[in-house]
Amino acid sequence: MHQSLKVRGSPLYAMILMLVALISLSSCASLTAPIEAAETVEQKAFAVYGTFTIFEEAGADIVENESIPRKIRAAIQTADGKAKPVIDRLLETAMEAQRIRLQVQAGGNTVERLNIATANLQNWITRAGPLIDQLIDAVRKGSN
Repeated sequence: MHQSLKVRGSPLYAMILMLVALISLSSCASLTAPIEAAETVEQKAFAVYGTFTIFEEAGADIVENESIPRKIRAAIQTADGKAKPVIDRLLETAMEAQRIRLQVQAGGNTVERLNIATANLQNWITRAGPLIDQLIDAVRKGSN
């Protein structure tokens, strides 16, 4: 079993799932709804992270199911292995950008630094997109 496929029990995981669920319920119930509903780049990053964790969790269940063909389970593990480091960095960058935004709002940091942080975060979001798509495709193949 791929180590990064285990995410249950994390308070951050629960919070992000709740956020994604709430945004999904208030918008159309598509995969992109939470991302499209985001008002800041940090919210968008947290929605991307939430989408990833939902499919990572579903993938973990499929990988553990030995009745699913090995090729499909391996594809999920490969997709997760490629996406996980990018998603982890995306989350770290989102938290940093959020911290800087709060400092700017409190008058303790510069808007220029926030602009750099959010541009960096947008780069991680862009990098994560195709990797999450690969994981989603692999999980869907295992769910059929």
